[in-house]
Amino acid sequence: MRRMIVAVTAIAVLLVAMPLVAQELPTAEKRENVQYYEAMFVKFKPGMADQAWDAIYEHFINVDKKLGRKVRAYDIQTGGWDTIVFFPIDGPDYFSWSTSPADEEWFAALAEQEGGAEKAWEVFNRYLAAVADSKTELAHRHLEIDQD
Repeated sequence: MRRMIVAVTAIAVLLVAMPLVAQELPTAEKRENVQYYEAMFVKFKPGMADQAWDAIYEHFINVDKKLGRKVRAYDIQTGGWDTIVFFPIDGPDYFSWSTSPADEEWFAALAEQEGGAEKAWEVFNRYLAAVADSKTELAHRHLEIDQD
């Protein structure tokens, strides 16, 4: 009887371990058909949200439209953030730049729109003065399920 229990136990262990042995090691696989985004969470200073939104609606949106950049912004109903904005980026490598080529292009377009770098920085600093906190995350979406 004891031999039978040992044999059944040994067979059970082998049957459980067999799928682990039969599995292949993982291989590198790059995501395809995805769009990457810089997801920026923003908290405005009390009473300063209108100043930030003025800069966004009167200045920043026009630059994005001119560059053909489709930015998506959402107001947050709950939690510690006021808004989340999704900026399209080329991929995770975007975060290896201190100033990316896309950011350089955007600031150049803002300066052109505002009549020079100094005026562009005035607009941008007015926006920053209204921001209490922000954080940036990397996000992606699968394009095959996109509804747009």
